[in-house]
Amino acid sequence: MLSKAQSSRDLEVALTLWADPDRPWPRLYRILEEIERHIGKPVDKAGLCSAKERERFARTANSAEVAGADSRHALSRYAPPSNPMTLEEATRFVGRVFSDVLR
Repeated sequence: MLSKAQSSRDLEVALTLWADPDRPWPRLYRILEEIERHIGKPVDKAGLCSAKERERFARTANSAEVAGADSRHALSRYAPPSNPMTLEEATRFVGRVFSDVLR
């Protein structure tokens, strides 16, 4: 997995970001963006998750009403999903997708 990560600048950046145990919403989103840049498409389009799961993650991360101080945007800019992810769920989601890409 390490050699695969080191074979791609995008994955190497994602791995460096992932290595820090402090993973607030913006960091998780950045890791996902690096993964998507590496594969050349959104993770749902690559079959790594459902479109609904990808959207739930993004809408939660973008919503200040849910993500709080670590949201990617200001209050009321993006409506939260009806069933927002917790930060723990988001960490597991990004970790699973990252693991799948590295395998």
